[in-house]
Amino acid sequence: MGPSPLTLERSFFGKVAIEATLAKETLPPACIKTTIRTLRYAEEPLRFQVHLNVALTQDSEKPPGYHGEVEVIGVLRIADTVPEEKRESITAIHGATLLFGMAREMICTITARGPWGMFVLPIVSFAGLKPARKEPASLLPIVAEAAPSSPSDPVS
Repeated sequence: MGPSPLTLERSFFGKVAIEATLAKETLPPACIKTTIRTLRYAEEPLRFQVHLNVALTQDSEKPPGYHGEVEVIGVLRIADTVPEEKRESITAIHGATLLFGMAREMICTITARGPWGMFVLPIVSFAGLKPARKEPASLLPIVAEAAPSSPSDPVS
């Protein structure tokens, strides 16, 4: 076992919207959809953003006990020792795996106080994930990165 070629610089939730269905006959969410997007910083080619969206949706006639979505965004840096052609793939696979665990914990925390008890996302593997495009999109620094780093910093 050795150190990871990735460093998580920052992570945050872009969206958290989980709702409980109050109908008497509900099922646990059986349809879990994930969307992964990677973006490379134009001015720093070793720095990526990974956006992971996890949606709990209905796939049967009975409504799910919980539905909604969670979006987790991670800013990661990959080691320059990783070959250029593997950087986006490694960042997407390992970044999504890391962020999925964060989404799982957030959904557990929210649903633990809900009417149907805690819902735990299953363990998933993103191994073998292939990028949808050949070259990653470039990205300028995100607005959230300009947020104050301490409570004493002024907010404009």
